[in-house]
This record gives sequence, structure tokens and C-alpha cells, in this order.
Amino acid sequence: MYIDNISIDEIKEKMKLDEKTIEEVIAKKKAKIEIGKNIKKIKAPLKIDDNYDKSDIIEIKNDIKELKILMKKMNEMIKSIYQFENT
Repeated sequence: MYIDNISIDEIKEKMKLDEKTIEEVIAKKKAKIEIGKNIKKIKAPLKIDDNYDKSDIIEIKNDIKELKILMKKMNEMIKSIYQFENT
């Protein structure tokens, strides 16, 4: 609904959820989209006989670092969702 430009107030009313929960769901969806974008950027695995220059390897390493950061953020969001559900 948020993606379709429906206001948070309208979402709250229709879904009977509080604003914090809606914001958590939106953040989770955005993180999922970012991960999908980064996964598409990753190149095929390196083979011994392939010729890669240093810039290719650096780019792959940077992509891996970004994925690690995104995975940590997702884990934090998942933990907060579980904590919210348990309260």
C-alpha cells in the first residue's frame, strides 16, 4: 500500500496497525529490494583460468561488503520484529 502512495494514516486505518509496525514493515520491504538489487550486481564466481583485473576483484569485494552490511541490518530488523511480537 505504501508503494502505491497510500498515506500511513490510511494504512493504519485499513490494516488496524500502529505506525511503528507499519514503519518496520516498510523498512523490511525496502531492505529486501536493496538486497535484490545487490544480488543482481554480483558477478559469476571467479575461475582460475579467467582473466580478471584488480578493479573487478575490488568491485566484487565491495559488493560482498555491502551484502554483509545489508544482512546485518535485516537481522536487526527481524530481531526487532520478533521482540515486538513477543510483547
